[in-house]
Amino acid sequence: WEQVTYAVTFDNTQIAVPHGETIGPLPEITADGLTFTGWYFLNGEPATEDTIVTSDLIIYAKWTPVAYTVTLDPNGGTVSQSQFKVYFGETYGKFPTPVREGYRFHGWQYKSKVITQHVTVNDPKDHTLTAVWVKEPPILPVLLVLLTLSVIGGTTSILLLLKRKKRKKSR
Repeated sequence: WEQVTYAVTFDNTQIAVPHGETIGPLPEITADGLTFTGWYFLNGEPATEDTIVTSDLIIYAKWTPVAYTVTLDPNGGTVSQSQFKVYFGETYGKFPTPVREGYRFHGWQYKSKVITQHVTVNDPKDHTLTAVWVKEPPILPVLLVLLTLSVIGGTTSILLLLKRKKRKKSR
């Protein structure tokens, strides 16, 4: 008489379990940005160490993503929302756009990498994104003058654009 054994497969591991015996202790596993919530069968039923084996079984790890807080550092500007939640392995999603007088917003940065709404969160911890700014060129004061001249037989108009020159500082 030969005892029948079945293959129980989980997490790329296969064990042989005799017919009618329990699975036995299942490993606790970890993954960045995820919380392991247990072992399950494809039909959604939980697998435990007390599960009795009567056929080959495949068991899947069930995970819950961990929420992380992203802080937005406006880097000298202002932003309408300073924090939001993200999940490891998912995209950041939409960001608020900060403002800063005399600068144009160029994007968000984390660890010297540009972060957009389409970038996948790959750092499993709370982190800060910093606004990157490009200084706008100064706007020179100008004066528009419409000059209308009366000449024999009619009038003529000339539009003049006058730029103010910067004065040199006296010593």
